[in-house]
Amino acid sequence: MKAAELRFGTQRIRTQDLDPHFLEMRRLINQTNFSQISLHPYHQEIIAWKHRQEIVLPLPVPTLENFVWIDSEDQLRETAKILSREFIIAVDTESHTVDSYLGFICLIQIATYEFNFIIDVLKLYKSIYELLGPVFENPSIVKLFCDTGDVRELQRDFAFYSQAVINLQEVYAQVYPSKNKAGLKEMAEVLLHVQVDKSGQLADWRKRPLHPDLLKYAGNDSKLVLQCWYELLQRNKIKDFSFEGSKKETLALYCPPKTPQTYLLWLESLRQLRSDVSVIFRITDQFELFDKICCWKVKTCKELDTSLRRFLSPFDMGFITRAKPVTDEGLISIIPKATYWENKMRKELIQVIKDHIDPPKIEIIPVVLQSRSNPTSEVDECQDEFWEIVEEVRNEQPQVGTSKYGDKNCTIIRVGKNRRTFVKRKCRQKNHRARNTKRVERGMCPLPFRKKNRSSVKRF
Repeated sequence: MKAAELRFGTQRIRTQDLDPHFLEMRRLINQTNFSQISLHPYHQEIIAWKHRQEIVLPLPVPTLENFVWIDSEDQLRETAKILSREFIIAVDTESHTVDSYLGFICLIQIATYEFNFIIDVLKLYKSIYELLGPVFENPSIVKLFCDTGDVRELQRDFAFYSQAVINLQEVYAQVYPSKNKAGLKEMAEVLLHVQVDKSGQLADWRKRPLHPDLLKYAGNDSKLVLQCWYELLQRNKIKDFSFEGSKKETLALYCPPKTPQTYLLWLESLRQLRSDVSVIFRITDQFELFDKICCWKVKTCKELDTSLRRFLSPFDMGFITRAKPVTDEGLISIIPKATYWENKMRKELIQVIKDHIDPPKIEIIPVVLQSRSNPTSEVDECQDEFWEIVEEVRNEQPQVGTSKYGDKNCTIIRVGKNRRTFVKRKCRQKNHRARNTKRVERGMCPLPFRKKNRSSVKRF
């Protein structure tokens, strides 16, 4: 990260500085339930797809020295027309994941045999689905990806359910079986004898205008994917390529990353606070409040499109759980970063803490039971059963009996319908005093009187 910042600048873009309409779209995507779609819309078409012979023709490797920057809707429309006439294109994306809940695509690079396009997603996000959607869903246009993770990111941000996708890593593994799952950097070194600098991966791709080196880096990725493909065809080590692995990866649907489980964050918070885990874990009240704060954190990060790792660390949540602040001043004194929060966020967090300390009162509607002395025809069966139990308890009288210890007198008390009987020895306290007297005479310390003696309880 430091090397990238020194090369491309240290100034970072805040999420609030982006287009408000773009942020609203990000909030909707964060709230989307991706599990509703269980099957790829083009499942049957992808399984039955067979590549055209044109894509495996050993053409010369294209140079593509220059790239075309696309930042207007008219340019994007012309680009879509050019792409619709191609039979194979190379696609790559540049995303930002540091300050976002799910991450989002900032650039889309598409290389053809003659052109290399770089599309500004942050400016054209409203038109991308309408203009580029038919290109990605067209089975007659082969899309080359170095990593099919970009396919799922396009599916997440623009609902592109791509067809005719080929994973370059799969083809490279068929030519060089010993080098399975090689990255673009390794493939370019082996096939093209080119050294690739990947320091741009850690740059902030939200910046506009982009650094010239970043533009060159973005254009090189899609160009190298296409050049590696044609170099593999030139070497022609395999006559018939198999794309079954690419089909399986194309059918895979986007799945959002799982949020960390609460108890793992709780343990991390305890380790950072250097506390005794075994002692604090017995305090269920703290864990319940910690869980509620975690739920509030996930909800807030979705609304603000903020990364879970960069907002309210487990260490801060542990402090809030222990201190339980109920005012803005108390919260800011514990978490100084809360000064820069919106008032709405602070109020919501304080309300979560207050609801935990004093749960909201639930309105209870009293049920009036009919008295047995004045029965009516509207008396319910449940009321009859209730009054039977009440009368049974009232009629129970204490009885004197003998315990299992034989000569010890005891009192037997029956309570409730299930006939639970508790045995209480009358002489227990007297015997205790006698034992303590003997202990004192022998120079020993007296024993404390135990209020409960479980051995004297007998249940029938």
